[in-house]
Amino acid sequence: MATVGPTVTLTTGTKALVIISSACGIDTQDRGAYASYVISGATTKSAGSQPGDTIELAGPQNAYNTTIVSAAVSVVTLTAGSNTFTMKYVKGGPTGVANFNSRSLYVMRLN
Repeated sequence: MATVGPTVTLTTGTKALVIISSACGIDTQDRGAYASYVISGATTKSAGSQPGDTIELAGPQNAYNTTIVSAAVSVVTLTAGSNTFTMKYVKGGPTGVANFNSRSLYVMRLN
């Protein structure tokens, strides 16, 4: 998906709580829709380029024209400083159209 976001930038210590949620769906059977987040700034975290590479949310994989609403919560270790968290998206195959609606990203500094 060419569109990224939402995005949150804040000054953190070495730990943060990250919550992401999205309604993920795809119109092709045996494919999936995946959402994750990247971190840039003082810390660098890649979302990966393939499903399963640190992907946090997964949409339907064996049921097409179905949307699943899900959320993921994680505590991340960071380099203290200004960190930007951005949601990213990928579909699980070369065909089909993935959709991501009601996207949310929450980040809370823990220390």
